[in-house]
Amino acid sequence: MYSLSLDFGLAPALANRLSPSLIPGQTKHDFECVGRRELSLAYRQPLAYSMGHLSTLADRLRQAAQDHGWNVKELVEVVVALAQASDYHDPVDLGEPTGLFLGPVTLARGEGDCDSKSLLIIALLRDLGIDATMLVSETGKHAMLAIDVPFPGRHIILKGRRWALVEATGHDPAGVLKSDAMAESDWTVLNLSNVEPRLADGAPEALDKASGL
Repeated sequence: MYSLSLDFGLAPALANRLSPSLIPGQTKHDFECVGRRELSLAYRQPLAYSMGHLSTLADRLRQAAQDHGWNVKELVEVVVALAQASDYHDPVDLGEPTGLFLGPVTLARGEGDCDSKSLLIIALLRDLGIDATMLVSETGKHAMLAIDVPFPGRHIILKGRRWALVEATGHDPAGVLKSDAMAESDWTVLNLSNVEPRLADGAPEALDKASGL
């Protein structure tokens, strides 16, 4: 449906410097069983760095949408597909103690878990002017995202609008969830509003190198 050829390059040493660096001495897993505010706090800094280092790719996607005449839904589908194409692996098993990859690291490695992939999608969509946020479930040990675009299918109401629910893992389109995906009763919608892009110290502005758009 979409013709994209993307080549992402990120030196391993540089990827290591982009550890999410959550609250010192803690990882995202330490925020389980706590409130929405603390969960949201755990992801705000990783989102800020992800947004800061994906701006070049977002610009290329914006230009591709203009060149190919994609509407908003089609642009969202492309961004979601980029994240879904990466393999599923828990960052802890891959040597990342925080249990979370930043967006550009997920792209560079071609792998990540549910919240790492969700973070990638949110960062790109925010740069493209499309709001999105993350939902997490302690019971299900899972994360998904909600996007402020009215796709048909499963959704939640935020800010008085239909936000499509999206699984960053697997290959289901927006609005389509696994049959038991919403069975858990403890889904928390994170407050990731007003997060501004940031650059990691000592890292170049463009960590994402995309070609062929």
